[in-house]
Amino acid sequence: MAGAKSVGNAQLTVKERCIAAAGAALVAAVVVNPLDVVKTRMQTHANQASTMHRTLLAPLPSLMNVHQYALGTVVPGPANLWGQAVLAARLPQPPAYRSCIDGLWKIARHEGASVLWHGVNVSMLISVPMICMYLPMYDNLMAELGTSTTYAPLVAGSAARSVAVVATSPLELLKTRIQAAGATTPSNSKVASSSINPMSTALQQMRSDLKGTSSQRVSSLWRGVGASLIKDVPFAGLYWTLMEPSRSWLDSHTHIPHSPSGIDMHTLGINALAGSSAGAAAAAVTTPLDVVKTRLQTRDASLGRKGTFACLRAVAKQEGIQGLFSGWGPRTLRTAAAYGILMSSYEICKGVYGTKFSD
Repeated sequence: MAGAKSVGNAQLTVKERCIAAAGAALVAAVVVNPLDVVKTRMQTHANQASTMHRTLLAPLPSLMNVHQYALGTVVPGPANLWGQAVLAARLPQPPAYRSCIDGLWKIARHEGASVLWHGVNVSMLISVPMICMYLPMYDNLMAELGTSTTYAPLVAGSAARSVAVVATSPLELLKTRIQAAGATTPSNSKVASSSINPMSTALQQMRSDLKGTSSQRVSSLWRGVGASLIKDVPFAGLYWTLMEPSRSWLDSHTHIPHSPSGIDMHTLGINALAGSSAGAAAAAVTTPLDVVKTRLQTRDASLGRKGTFACLRAVAKQEGIQGLFSGWGPRTLRTAAAYGILMSSYEICKGVYGTKFSD
C-alpha cells in the first residue's frame, strides 16, 4: 500500500485514521441506504411469497373432499381451488419487486421517498464504529504482515472484519428490522405503510427478545451474528484479495492528473474503481449468506431456531436458487457504490492528513 494508491500508515496516527474512516463511512451510509432498504425488502418478500404459495397450495376442506380429510388422503378438487382463489384475493399482497429500480420506484410511490432512508440513522451509528475499527485495523495488520505477502490481504481483511462485525452486531440487528418494517404492508396502501413506525416496531421486537435468562438476552441481541460472520468474513477475504492487486494494477497502468482544486484524482479514481469492482464481485458471490442473515434477524418463523447452515439448506429447498439470490441486484449495486465511495474517501482523507503531517 505504497505510492499514489495509499498513504503510508507510518505517517498517520490511529486517531487520524479513525477520523478519515468515520468521514468515509458517513458519506457511504447516506448514499447507499435506499439500495440497502430495497435489498432487505426483496429478501424478506421472497420468503413471504414462498410461504403464501405453500399455504394456498394446501387443500381446503369442502363437501367434495371431507371424506378424504377424514382418511388423510386429500386431493385438491374444483371447490378447493375456488376456495384458494377467494383466499388469495382477500389477502393483502406485499409489494413484489422485479428489480432494483422497480423496488426503488414502488417504495417511493406507495410509501414515500423518505422510507428509502429508513434505518439511515442506525446505519450511520453502525458504520462509524465499524469502519473506524475495520479499515485502520486492516492497515495495521497489512503493515505487520507485509504488503508483498500474497495471503496478507485475505488474512488482514478477514480478521479485521470479524472483530468489527461482532462488536456492532446488535446495531446491525436493529437496522435490519427497521428496514424490513413495511415489507408486509399491501403494495397499494400508503396509509398502512405510513401508520407503521419502523423504529418503534423494531425496538418492540428487541424488547420482546430480551425477555428471559441472561444467556437468552445475550443471544437475542447477537441473533444472526453467526450468519453475519459467515457472510462477512468470506466477503472481506475475497474483497481484499481482489482489491489490492486491482488497485496496484490501476496505479501502475493509469495516470489521472490532480484537479484544479488540488484533489488527488489519481488516488480517488483508482480506489473508487478498484473498490467498487471488487465489492460488486464479492457481494454477488456471498448473496445467499446475506439472505440467511436477513431472514434470521427478521425472525423468519419458517426457519425457527435453526443454525445458519440449516437455514441455508431450508431456503434452498423451499425457494431454490431464486430465493438464495433474492436481492442480489441491489446488494451488488449497494456494495459497489459503498466501497467505491468508502475507499476513495478514506484514502483522500488519509492523504489530507499525510500532507498536513509532512508540512
